[in-house]
Amino acid sequence: MDILPHSVNRKHQIRQVGLGIMDHRDIHLYRSDEHQAQFSAYLEKMCDFVSWLVGHKYAIRILQGDAKHDASTRAELKDRLEKRGIRYDQAGIIDEGGTTVEELIAQIAEVDIVVSRDSITYFSD
Repeated sequence: MDILPHSVNRKHQIRQVGLGIMDHRDIHLYRSDEHQAQFSAYLEKMCDFVSWLVGHKYAIRILQGDAKHDASTRAELKDRLEKRGIRYDQAGIIDEGGTTVEELIAQIAEVDIVVSRDSITYFSD
């Protein structure tokens, strides 16, 4: 039984980066202003990275692991990118969301590499 869906043949396609977005909270920070400052810094770094990827002609797929908590972070990332002039539809950024593990696995199967807060994973055919 295959766990991951068969990947599509990506020959002659732009390399696609799966970007794991998360509600970035540090349990060691007790003050809300510290939480907000750290969250804002995290989003700015993600925006910087997305800007770099777009500038280098990579396709981007936004991934979320927690539909309940990560949806607002995805929305905030999109808003900040639009303020920088990066629109998902024009930049080819795919952000489908998802509510099940199966949906997330199917999305991961579509990308060449996954970058998330604590890891980088490369997939090859």
